[in-house]
Amino acid sequence: MTASWAPKIEIVVLAAIGAVVAAVGAALVDDRPGRVLLVVASSMLALGAAFGVLARPRLTADSTGVRVRGPLRVRQWSWGEVNVRLVHTRRLGRDTVSVELDAEHDLVVLNWLDLGADPRDVADTLLAIRT
Repeated sequence: MTASWAPKIEIVVLAAIGAVVAAVGAALVDDRPGRVLLVVASSMLALGAAFGVLARPRLTADSTGVRVRGPLRVRQWSWGEVNVRLVHTRRLGRDTVSVELDAEHDLVVLNWLDLGADPRDVADTLLAIRT
């Protein structure tokens, strides 16, 4: 069994559209501080969209182990090298859930935005594949 997860394409497209809108706004606005803020917003949204495209799929698992793709490299571990944990945290009054992949010298934390799915479902699938 093989499973993979990636950011939802709708969110990536929305970030790209937001980057274009912010860039056009920066070109049209006369207010210098406003222009700076719009350029920063456009840059951040463009980087987020690029990451969403370059790091696809973000997480892949099969019977041999797991692979996590970033924008520049792919990290891979066998099941004996990695521990999978579901982590619940409370931030700003909200409960958040993430999947932690803890390898010998690496810790990768993936949330719903990285995975495009509920981290609880991803953790269940990872543990099912592992056994």
